[in-house]
Amino acid sequence: MEDSFKLLEDKVQKAASRLRELATERETIQAEARSAAARAEKAEGEARSARERAELAEAAARAASARAEQAERVASAAREGATDAAGDAGRAEAAVREAAALRRSHDELRKRMAKLVELLETLD
Repeated sequence: MEDSFKLLEDKVQKAASRLRELATERETIQAEARSAAARAEKAEGEARSARERAELAEAAARAASARAEQAERVASAAREGATDAAGDAGRAEAAVREAAALRRSHDELRKRMAKLVELLETLD
């Protein structure tokens, strides 16, 4: 009977030892779970922050794109204006040439009229 009692005592000690091991494992697992939950929460916060930064970057990209389109429209208008200005400059040069030609023609007519007046005066 003493052997039976000794066997029972050994089994109880082994069971108690196993319970202590399991309790230690449970505490370790719970600590790991808390740590994992904290890391998950931190990762979620970082993910939210990254999404917010991505949204801000997209908004900035849209604004930059709009500014680039506006700048392109301004540049296009400036190019058209430059083309118009070049056309205006060409027309202005033509007008200057025409004015010079008219002055020469006017001077020539004045000289002819002066000669005619001199000729008429000599006839008197």
